[in-house]
Amino acid sequence: MDKLKPLLGVLAGVLLVAAIIAAVVMRVKVISPRVDKLCKEVLEPYLALQATGEFRSAYDKFTTADYQKQFPFEEVLRFHEELLAKNGKVTGKEFVRDSAPFFEKEGESIYQISYRVLYEKGSVRVIFELVPTQGSYRIISTNVEATPGSLRLRPY
Repeated sequence: MDKLKPLLGVLAGVLLVAAIIAAVVMRVKVISPRVDKLCKEVLEPYLALQATGEFRSAYDKFTTADYQKQFPFEEVLRFHEELLAKNGKVTGKEFVRDSAPFFEKEGESIYQISYRVLYEKGSVRVIFELVPTQGSYRIISTNVEATPGSLRLRPY
């Protein structure tokens, strides 16, 4: 029995190392390329449209019906106008690489991707949650919080 304990310890260590290697390989080979693709196909165009003032096009093209029910266009537009009034015009954006951009919720694959939107007088970090829809991904949620009469950013 005493000889079995070290053997079990070594086996547990080997399994732990194998799990860590598998997680790293999954991240590098599968998740990172998908995140890059989602940024290129969905979030970059979405943020570019917003930066040029085409909020309606961005909203209609890149958000889900559930998002649109939760955040009516008029409230979203008012929120962006408040941000512009407070921070000045949009000057750029920065991708923020999160340590865990993928999770599953109720059997649905969800990617969580962050961008820092740069303004003349500061920046705002926006966290997008995207789900597969219509052969691509669409925004289902952000860290923007709906309160009666206004929207605000939830702390991250």
